Amino acid sequence: MSRLVVSFALVLIVAGLAVADTPAVPRYKFEPGQEMTYRSTSSFKYGENKTAGEHGTRMDWTVWVVRRNEDGSYRLIIRQADVFSQVISGKKLDQPPRSRLVFADVFPDGRILPNDTIKYQGHPGPIFPRLPKDATEAARGWSWKRDDDKITARPMKSDKGFRFETVTESPMNAIYLSSSKSTYTFDKGRISAAESASTQGYGFKGKGTGTTELLGVKAADPTLGKQLAAEDRGFFESVTAYEKALESAGRRGPEAARKELEAAVTALKSANTALTHPALKTALEDRVKQHAQMAKYTIDEAGRRQKVLGKPAEAFDTKDMDGKAVKLADLKGKVVVLDFWYRGCGWCIKAMPQMNGLAEDFKGKPVAIFGMNTDSNEEDARFVIEKMGLKYPTLKAIGLPEKFGVQGFPTLIVIDQQGKVHDMHVGYTPTLREDVGRQIKALLAKK
Repeated sequence: MSRLVVSFALVLIVAGLAVADTPAVPRYKFEPGQEMTYRSTSSFKYGENKTAGEHGTRMDWTVWVVRRNEDGSYRLIIRQADVFSQVISGKKLDQPPRSRLVFADVFPDGRILPNDTIKYQGHPGPIFPRLPKDATEAARGWSWKRDDDKITARPMKSDKGFRFETVTESPMNAIYLSSSKSTYTFDKGRISAAESASTQGYGFKGKGTGTTELLGVKAADPTLGKQLAAEDRGFFESVTAYEKALESAGRRGPEAARKELEAAVTALKSANTALTHPALKTALEDRVKQHAQMAKYTIDEAGRRQKVLGKPAEAFDTKDMDGKAVKLADLKGKVVVLDFWYRGCGWCIKAMPQMNGLAEDFKGKPVAIFGMNTDSNEEDARFVIEKMGLKYPTLKAIGLPEKFGVQGFPTLIVIDQQGKVHDMHVGYTPTLREDVGRQIKALLAKK
């Protein structure tokens, strides 16, 4: 009997050791009314001797925890203020400081719900990376996706807090011969410090380093906290309405665009009078100050669109990457899609999986989709075509963007069966495949 007791005791001890060796599962501790501040700095050095240079960024984050949502996430309002600098020929040049205000609904495990304010810039992933879902992942590693990127994390030995390293795998890595990794220290319910390292072998060839530090956590001023909780929805609704007006105006004629933009900035000014929280008021005031520049760009874009929409597309006679002649005149009766790009355009590369999907959607239909490459070095084009696995032909398009009024990249031109320009899409959008697909279907239905 005593042997059984001893054996059972040993089992308990071994089991206890096993539990003790299993790392605790880290979770973010958010409390409404909390204010956190972080500072991130980074430097990227490239080139040698006379071509040597350096890019630097300093970003200050202020995070306000506004409320706990019904789904268990927390509404965070995040202000990012950054300064970008360059060192060229030994001289440092600072660009004017920029500031952005976004919101994010973040779960204690680091899941972040998507929203338009963090779609392109302002994502809080650098200070709230995803955490493991359970003790097994905490011990062995975990991974998650953000857009087209896969981020893989592995735990590291540490005598203080929970440390882990992340490696980001992106389509950009192959195109720009780049790499990116970060090391995080998690302590007392938050990231307390982080270090990053990056490399790039195309374009700006060099190496970068960065650090992020938690500067402080405190309870926000109660009055300001109430103002923020009461006003954040109205603020972001106003910003969203303004952004939609900019997008809508860019697709109208110049005069209609001007009227829509005047109404949009008037609404923005009106919304600002209802705000009392200083961060929200300042953010809207900055939008109003930037309006003249944004309006000019939008109206100019509307003018460029008006010059080509509904008009016969400019004829072209060029070759694909295999030397096969391609003439627009030979494509009459088909819907033609032209995607203007070059290797150094990151947003162009980001759009390519959607263009591949579009090519698959209309395979076997009277639709011709072409990549329109403007790289002076043909090898750059071939490299991208291979690495991205493009499923549609790429044409040599140097000199052709000017014919279609293309000034920004990527730009996508849709031409109808009669050879007239049906639409123009400028810049990247995550719904490009669906948006263009609807237009193609509508044109095919008009037979």
